[in-house]
Amino acid sequence: MLCPQCKRQMNQSAVGEITINECPKCRSMWFDRGELGDVKNEIFPDMGWMDVETWMDRTKFQVQKSSYLCPRCADIELTTIHDKQSLAEMDTCVQCNGTWLAAGQFLYLINALLDDANKKSNLRVS
Repeated sequence: MLCPQCKRQMNQSAVGEITINECPKCRSMWFDRGELGDVKNEIFPDMGWMDVETWMDRTKFQVQKSSYLCPRCADIELTTIHDKQSLAEMDTCVQCNGTWLAAGQFLYLINALLDDANKKSNLRVS
């Protein structure tokens, strides 16, 4: 599988029991369908109740076509989802439902989820 950004062969890396693809040059990561949530749960087991897919609320995020092609499907343009309030950004494939994160974006995504979890835990019932 080739990196969408630098076109180098991506290496497989293990996060617990999950195998993801990572570019040795630019450090971007590819997650097949469901793997992003699985990796989040592996690293942060207490955040299992937070679903990465619910993070894609179109009212809070800007959605646009990416300039990159899906490394799994090869001829499908990725769709970029950018959080309007944080720096979190991910590219997804509408065909295979995989997710590509440029270097550092996994951390931004996790921070956005942590912020969302913190806001939800601070809500008070009146």
